[in-house]
Amino acid sequence: MSAKGSVPDSRVRALNDRPTRPDADFVLYWMAAARRLDWNFGLQHAAETARLVGKPLVVFEPLLLGRPWASARFHRRVMDGMLEHSETLEGSPVRYYPYVETEEGAGEGLLDELAGRSCVVLSDDYPCAGLPEVQRAFAERIEARLELVDGNGLVPM
Repeated sequence: MSAKGSVPDSRVRALNDRPTRPDADFVLYWMAAARRLDWNFGLQHAAETARLVGKPLVVFEPLLLGRPWASARFHRRVMDGMLEHSETLEGSPVRYYPYVETEEGAGEGLLDELAGRSCVVLSDDYPCAGLPEVQRAFAERIEARLELVDGNGLVPM
């Protein structure tokens, strides 16, 4: 379900053929790579989709342990951004859900649980750090539609 909006169709692709579920609770944006509120095609497309289906937008930004290239410096940067996002979105209609895993594996199943309540799940199309493999496996096991949005550069991948 590509919402007709300001994000070009050439930047959006579905990873599964599930339909949008209009009776579900919300539209979920899984902030996986473009961890920013500005200049973010994925977030923009998610907001447009939420308006189109008339559901609230939930932004889920997880920080998991045990990932490739995980380091204290990277985690500090992400957590600083989470604090900024939380402050910026406070009082807005967007439901922001930052999650920092405190023990490896503690967050397992959380994204699946959120997807189970979602009309559609949108995320970042980012071709590195093992994310494509995680997204493909996720797309196969959830009932919701999963769309990826390319916001990597001036020209779509």
